[in-house]
Amino acid sequence: MENTELRNIFGYLHNTKGPSVISEQGRCFEWYKNGKIHRDNGPAVTRTNEYKEIHMFWFVDGKQKASIVFNDPRHDFDVTVKNGCSKSFVSTIDENGKSASRFFDTAIVVHLAHLFFPEMVIPKKHKKHLTQPVSDYIPTVDTFDSNIIRLLVGA
Repeated sequence: MENTELRNIFGYLHNTKGPSVISEQGRCFEWYKNGKIHRDNGPAVTRTNEYKEIHMFWFVDGKQKASIVFNDPRHDFDVTVKNGCSKSFVSTIDENGKSASRFFDTAIVVHLAHLFFPEMVIPKKHKKHLTQPVSDYIPTVDTFDSNIIRLLVGA
């Protein structure tokens, strides 16, 4: 299988209905608009790696706005239980380079993965998180950027 690239009539990477670039192994998805890395309703780059992490990068008109890294819920990952609530470690960087690492409810991590990788098969042990009620800031495609990034990077 080769990398898939979609271009507009001018030869620029561009796709209005999904990623413009899909890596050969299906581990990286990139959204472009008229040759610039860009996505209005979610991360412009989503990537999984050999360390069982998911990386998401938000770009608007080629400029990076934020990034987050968290454990891939398809694999076992360390969960710290605090006050009876399972937590997962999330690292973030905002557009000014401010970084933060902290624990978030595992439900947030599972919802993030499921929202932006809808074809991902979530293991039974983590599926319960998709049915649990989560606070207002949990992502919907419409409110994700404005709310969850602010929460994650502590803005």
